[in-house]
Amino acid sequence: MKKILVIALALVMLLAVTACGGGSNTSENTGNTGSTDSAGGDNLPPITLKMANYLPSGNPIEDYVVNPLAEGLKEANITLEYYPGATLLEGNQILDGVIQGTADIGYATIAYETGRLPISFMIEYPTPYASAKAASYTLKELYETLQMPELDEIHVLFPIASGPGAILSKDPIRTLADMKGLQIRANAIQAESMKVLGAVPATLSMGETYDALRSGIVDAFVGLTGAGAEFKLQEVTTNFTYYPFCNVGFYIIMNKDVYNALTDEQKRIVDEVSARVFEESASGYCELTGQASIDAFSDSTHEVITLSDEEIAKFAAATSTMLDDYAKSLDEKGLNGTEAKELLLEIAARNNDKYPYGSASN
Repeated sequence: MKKILVIALALVMLLAVTACGGGSNTSENTGNTGSTDSAGGDNLPPITLKMANYLPSGNPIEDYVVNPLAEGLKEANITLEYYPGATLLEGNQILDGVIQGTADIGYATIAYETGRLPISFMIEYPTPYASAKAASYTLKELYETLQMPELDEIHVLFPIASGPGAILSKDPIRTLADMKGLQIRANAIQAESMKVLGAVPATLSMGETYDALRSGIVDAFVGLTGAGAEFKLQEVTTNFTYYPFCNVGFYIIMNKDVYNALTDEQKRIVDEVSARVFEESASGYCELTGQASIDAFSDSTHEVITLSDEEIAKFAAATSTMLDDYAKSLDEKGLNGTEAKELLLEIAARNNDKYPYGSASN
């Protein structure tokens, strides 16, 4: 509770600080705590918060999420210290680490916490999302409407969802029939869906995927669109097929005690900044970063493929029972899974119309 005592003391003393111009938006650390002066909010108590992320330093999430958040929090006299590359917490430690106060803010991956975030995990089951914004707004409306008890221990600043993924393959994937017998790198819920579609999933780390494709151990990869360029998979595959049933969800979360100890004005600013960052960049972040992969497959030696509406309907029909079965399993645990599923599909359909692919750049 040391952080809370520091904030409480700051509230009593109402210390003022002098703004420091220039420099980067965050103080980035690799284990040793540094500090930077925050700008603005001179009448508010100065606070330094730690943000944990397992993604490496220099990842595009810094441009679309971390830096805009850090810049906005300066309005509340809050300085954000950023710890990328698991220097503070590993990916599967972030939820607990934020709850326990090791970090004040964190980038939590829902798939790492399926047992603790069971309703949230529905966002990852095969459901066609038109865009990253459609998926992100769907997750946001879902948890705001249901007021999920699974999120009671944290304060959610905003969600992020990836939206459509991609199948990167050596042979073109144009139909559901093309999936039959395909050896495909797929992890987590995607491995289960690949089986349903007739493919043979192989569980590999991203670090192993390039060599597995190059040597023929696997024929294809399914995952986020941005992974293609990030891991140079265009060098070992020739086809990029948009795959609307691959969605991954995340939460930017804050320690609840830390949030509650802020002044009312600081809370207002934190909420407004979070809403602004979500709307302007975070909600479409995964789609924007995926453009580099699309570009890498857009030359004469590669092909970018969009499934026809008829084939999308076949993929949807083949995988639809997965979400139904998962919802029923939650019903058996008293978690109202079917109610949540129906709401999810209703919200997704509305957001798919509102946020088509490409809306992230708007």
